[in-house]
Amino acid sequence: MKPGSKSWKMFMNKIRAYSRIIYALTIGAIALDMEISFTMVILSGITIAFTNFLIAFEPVHSDPRWELVYPELALGEMEEI
Repeated sequence: MKPGSKSWKMFMNKIRAYSRIIYALTIGAIALDMEISFTMVILSGITIAFTNFLIAFEPVHSDPRWELVYPELALGEMEEI
């Protein structure tokens, strides 16, 4: 899997979804004042750290060339309304 490919993006979407589920369950259990095991808290922290590690390998988003999108920007003139 190469970062930036379609399969990488699908993989990252699944990783993000699963990590959010684990995180939400842990926070929900804490919010409900339930006694949760230390293992769940550690699992939640490791999941978030692993997800952020994988996100670091995603390619940087590049802005479109706006002069192609809006040709009037290429002229450098501004029309008054």
